[in-house]
Amino acid sequence: MPSNPSIIERIKASPKIPAPSHTVFKILELTNDPDCPAKKVADVIAGDGGLTAELLRQSNSALYGFSTATSSPLEACVRLGLKRVRSAVINQHIVNGLGKTKPEGFDANKYWQSTLATSVAAKDLCRQIAPAQAEDACTAGLLCDVGIGMLAFGVPKDYTPVLAHFARSGEPLHRIERRLLEINHAEVASLVLEGWRLDLRFSPP
Repeated sequence: MPSNPSIIERIKASPKIPAPSHTVFKILELTNDPDCPAKKVADVIAGDGGLTAELLRQSNSALYGFSTATSSPLEACVRLGLKRVRSAVINQHIVNGLGKTKPEGFDANKYWQSTLATSVAAKDLCRQIAPAQAEDACTAGLLCDVGIGMLAFGVPKDYTPVLAHFARSGEPLHRIERRLLEINHAEVASLVLEGWRLDLRFSPP
C-alpha cells in the first residue's frame, strides 16, 4: 500500500490528467459486455470527433490488411472488434491526452515510443501463448507505464528529481520513485485507473 496518498490526490486533481468524459465511460461500460451490439458502441463513438478519428485511423491502418478505407464508425467497430475498439478509446483519452504539454526533464517522444513498443511486443507474445487474450495484452502493454506519464504531468516538481536521478544513475526507476516519493508509477496508475472504473484486467500489475 503506498504511503504517500497526497501524490494520488494531486494527480487526480490535476487539470492535465482529466478523468474520462461521460462518453468514454459509456464506451468502456458497453465494451465490457462481449455481446454488446457493435452499432450501440458505434453510435456513442460517433458523437465524439476525437474518438471517431482515432477509431477510423486504426481501422484503416495497413496493419490490418483491409483493401478499402472506411469512414463509418460502425464498420470500423465491426472490423476491429470490441476489445480493439476499447483499446483505441483508452489510447485516445489517456495516453494521447497526457502528451499535450511537456514537463521539464521528461522526454515525451521516447516515452510514447516505448509505450507503443511494449504494447506491440505484449500482443505478439500473447498471440503465441494465449491467442484469445492478445487484445487484452495489447491494452495492458499500452498502459503498463502510464503511471510515469501521470507522475510527470500531474506532479512535475516532485517527479523532476526522480527523472534526474534515473538519468544519472541508471538505477531501476521504481526503486527511485519508492525512495523519493514513497510510491511508484505502477501503484499510481492502478489507483488512478481504478478510480476511473477501468476494467482491472487493463490496469498495470
